[in-house]
Amino acid sequence: MKSYSRSPVSPAAWIPAEQAHLEGAAMKGTPVEKPIVYDKEKKVIRGISETSKAVYTIPETFTDSSCDVYLGISRIAFPFIGTSTPVTVSVNQGPACSPSMRTQCFEPSGNAPGKAYDDELGLFCILENTLLRPGDAITVQAVPGLEFYYMDYQSVVPVIGDMFFCPAGTEVLQGYEDSTYVKKAGQKILADPLSGLEIGWLGSSVTYGQAAGGYSMADAIEDAHPATRCHKYAVSGTTLAEYHSEHCLPVDGDGNHGSYVNRMKRIDKEKKFDLFIVQLSTNDATGGIPMGGIAEGKEYADFDTATVIGAMEYIIRYVRETWHCPLLFYTGTRYDSAQYEEMVKTTLQLREKWGFGLIDLWNDAEMNAVSKEDYASFMADPIHPLRKGYTDWWTPAFEKKILRFLNSGHKGSV
Repeated sequence: MKSYSRSPVSPAAWIPAEQAHLEGAAMKGTPVEKPIVYDKEKKVIRGISETSKAVYTIPETFTDSSCDVYLGISRIAFPFIGTSTPVTVSVNQGPACSPSMRTQCFEPSGNAPGKAYDDELGLFCILENTLLRPGDAITVQAVPGLEFYYMDYQSVVPVIGDMFFCPAGTEVLQGYEDSTYVKKAGQKILADPLSGLEIGWLGSSVTYGQAAGGYSMADAIEDAHPATRCHKYAVSGTTLAEYHSEHCLPVDGDGNHGSYVNRMKRIDKEKKFDLFIVQLSTNDATGGIPMGGIAEGKEYADFDTATVIGAMEYIIRYVRETWHCPLLFYTGTRYDSAQYEEMVKTTLQLREKWGFGLIDLWNDAEMNAVSKEDYASFMADPIHPLRKGYTDWWTPAFEKKILRFLNSGHKGSV
């Protein structure tokens, strides 16, 4: 067995990585295409991707039962591209979903100098309360957006290891050696209106917490309110729009696989969200993605998802008809970007058509009146908060504004 920072106490069963069936190749269609392989020395699987997979088959000795399933996953291979959803998972070739987890990027200077990103596997839950039987096949692939071209062909997909099965509801310590957490059901606190909520978050590096070790306001809200679960679906560097650029992989001409629109469709449709929050991505502004225009209609065919506005309208309709929950967009605080300012203005107009909520930090006078000294301690750069920026600045604002939104009939800027 691979050496883990931790493993479940007495799991009901486990499948070693070396027993998984491997198929396909990573970086498909590029000069650096490589087949998925099992690394015998480190006892890990390398090369999962959209176009390659590892299939773990439950042994015949397994007893039918409802399980929580855990997978060994390394840190993300690159310090500047993070994700809270590194893998997609399907059972018996069913729909592939992307579970949310607190994975981190590998920081060569901070994660034990002299070690590599694949030296430690953390343990993370990839399926919850799932009825499994002998012979069932669990397929693991990489989430879109972790392969791209930037100065060279890049893959930041983590390596994966053994799979463990525990009785549903078992409290298991997840994470890496220096950053553990336990997902507890907990008891809703009636005096806390944010307690007991199931909140979905769709975004990129700001939602992930790129400059804060993968910890953002979503994690802070989950930690502060008993029985609240924040499901964070974030990949750094991705855009709202399915706009295809020279940076996009795989090279199949089929748009931007890592877009919010594409990744949203990989979120479990059976989730019971009380609220869904979407980041107004700065990457669309940085990348000069076409804005597009507000559609006259509300049908999917009316939306050009290769544009910012078309992607936003698609997301609005999809969230409402899939999870039937209130929807909030949120902006970043002010920085020097004319296109992002235009995106904020258009979002205000789009709100009039659809009636969603907006956490508008861009136009929030109180948020933008922070002192230079505090700003320097809060922000890594004009876009990305540090951990202190999330916990001391953004999170209190989000808590207040989410509560105001839920009490307002789910409309307007908050």
